[in-house]
Amino acid sequence: MATDKLGLYNDALLLLGQRQLASLTENREPRHRLDGAYTRDAIRYCLELVKPQFATKTALLNTPSAGTTFDYVHTLPADYVCAVGEYTAFSDAKLDQPINRSVIEGKTILVDYDTIYFRYVAEEDDPGQWDASFVRVVGAYLARETATRLSPEEYEKIEAKFTGRVGEARQLETEKVPAKRSTAAVESLTSDTRSLYNEALLLLGLGELTSNDDDSDRRIKLDGAFSRDSIKYCLELIRPQFASKTSILNTPVAGSTFDWTHTLPSDYVSIITPFSDSSLDQKVNRYVIEGDDILLDYETVYLRYISSAALQSAWTPSFTRVMGAYLARETAYLLSPDSYEHVEIKFKERVSEAQAIELSKIPADRSKASNATLTNAWRRVYNDALLIMGLDEITSNTDDSNRRLKLDRVLEVNLVADMLEDTGWQFGQTSVKIEFDPSVEPAWGYQRALGKPSDLHRLDGIYTDEYQRNPLDRYKDEGDFWFCDYDGIFVTYITTGFLVNPDNWPAYFRRLIAARMAKDAAPSLRVEGADLGNSRIVYEERKSSGMSNDAMQSPPHKLAEGNWTKARFRGGYRRRP
Repeated sequence: MATDKLGLYNDALLLLGQRQLASLTENREPRHRLDGAYTRDAIRYCLELVKPQFATKTALLNTPSAGTTFDYVHTLPADYVCAVGEYTAFSDAKLDQPINRSVIEGKTILVDYDTIYFRYVAEEDDPGQWDASFVRVVGAYLARETATRLSPEEYEKIEAKFTGRVGEARQLETEKVPAKRSTAAVESLTSDTRSLYNEALLLLGLGELTSNDDDSDRRIKLDGAFSRDSIKYCLELIRPQFASKTSILNTPVAGSTFDWTHTLPSDYVSIITPFSDSSLDQKVNRYVIEGDDILLDYETVYLRYISSAALQSAWTPSFTRVMGAYLARETAYLLSPDSYEHVEIKFKERVSEAQAIELSKIPADRSKASNATLTNAWRRVYNDALLIMGLDEITSNTDDSNRRLKLDRVLEVNLVADMLEDTGWQFGQTSVKIEFDPSVEPAWGYQRALGKPSDLHRLDGIYTDEYQRNPLDRYKDEGDFWFCDYDGIFVTYITTGFLVNPDNWPAYFRRLIAARMAKDAAPSLRVEGADLGNSRIVYEERKSSGMSNDAMQSPPHKLAEGNWTKARFRGGYRRRP
């Protein structure tokens, strides 16, 4: 490889078939001819042809003058030879933002930026700084320029040699530069993000990134696909639990179509459900989302929504796999076009899997907060009902499951009161004597007012005698009093104390209440596996058994004589002829 001027001359003489020089002072015609060809412009010409990397420079131009067709006119560097590549001027120091609109006029470049970074080929006169391919080009150039005087018969051969060396040098320079220069990375690569990128590259069949400082083109392409909006898109698709959030919206402005207009949270992605209460029991069904607002009729709303604020460290494996497939799909056309269809299928599969996983985390029917206080006695009745339905028992008085809530609900509609009223149960009866109230004087009709017991639930009978054999036939029931003409009466009734405490009940009645609870609650717990058929059967069985047990424990009653009996024993009948 020639590294000085003498080496260049001897390379040219070798191509010309001439004797080489011993020194640059040798007084021979070939040396004089070569001196004439070896000029500053000759080297600049070869630099323009090859555009070698060793002569490429970047200059900061920031002292322009005002322009006319463009805003600014910058003077080119003094050692400027020619521009480099498709883009020669950039607006940033990292050369990521090329300037598309520029014109080179003479020794100036016209642009709309007052500061530019200019890439160009500079003069380089020292052969010691040249690479081998450029040395060969200059040697061939000198041979071509002196051939007509030193070896005319070799001119065509030397011309072909020069053209060949220029082509080889250009090819070598092209191979030194990427086909398309990567822009600087804009994302700070973490270990978690690099694992995500490598998941995408694995789907694309490409090599993984081995460092967080990787600046390869595939890393840059993945940076472009991995953005806040790409994460929000996947969050919208999957609606994962880790990204769910509740926010109180209580600073609305007055609305027109709805009473109030609330601004959605800044990290809002998609809505889950708005509620009107802090326990999240009362869903708001009438609302509209318009832009960044939610319109509804509540001044305070508790908004359940998907948030974009969840950190990557909180992502579930299924969501991470979706994001990896998304990045692979978005970059497939750029990095691995043949993989696109395969990656598209993978993305859809992973989305479906992740959606199914998230759905499995949500109860089929979310329980509302219970207002009932569960005692140990009532929990035993609840668990008996659950056993009849074939459901798991409740292990705590603070249980908040849906099955506990449904049993609460059937009790709230006066189930026990209905059962006590349905049949004259002997176990719940209480008898008292009630004297008339002298402070109440009826204005007309019956002369006495007798106050009803405060714990009266259901009346079984009113009698005029303490043995309760003679029912009171003539009386008036009004409000909190019975009106009649007796100073005292005897009353049998079911007390309200039997409504709330299962410990006051006999076993057969507790079992019957549990069966009735199971029968009433089973339809609403069908999704959880409640056995509706068995609940109905057990209820009928326990009702029959309970009534029999209650009847056996009550004293015998005197049967009233019917018309048939009276007629038979008084001769009031006719024999068949």
